[in-house]
Amino acid sequence: MKKVADSFVEIHRHPAAEGQGDLKENAVGHIGHSLKESQALMRETRQQIYQSYARARLHFKPDDISFSRVEHQFDLIMGLLGKLEKSKKSEERAALREKVHSAANEMTGFCRHILKTEWETVKKGEKAYQLTKKWSIAGSIVMLFILLSIGVHAGISMSRTETVSAQQGATTNSFLRNN
Repeated sequence: MKKVADSFVEIHRHPAAEGQGDLKENAVGHIGHSLKESQALMRETRQQIYQSYARARLHFKPDDISFSRVEHQFDLIMGLLGKLEKSKKSEERAALREKVHSAANEMTGFCRHILKTEWETVKKGEKAYQLTKKWSIAGSIVMLFILLSIGVHAGISMSRTETVSAQQGATTNSFLRNN
């Protein structure tokens, strides 16, 4: 009801109301002015939609299968919006609006799925990162085994050297005592 009252006030404030025009001329002038504003807003909205779509498209490869569903829905929505602009019947316009909202909700679902898939990929890491990680872990294990082997070998060698030198020292001491 408030919307109707505001429209009535607008009709009386319309520039045509300042002259000698009657209420019918004022109403026609107001409706024409509202229609022009509505069309300008529609063009601006359409331009923003195309810009947003272009930005989103830049983030995907040209042959990306996951984005093709979004492209198809976008084309469907833009076609429906074109029909909506040309439509004159209010019933047809309401049905087209419903189809646009339905298609937009489907496209939102597709986008959510793409975002979830991309997030899972980021959490896991790309394939090159995963391979590098596996090879570095395997390489670290091999290097640890080699270092432990060298350490064990060095320990065994040192203990043998100490045993041999202790035996040689004992032999030398007994030789010196006997002579």
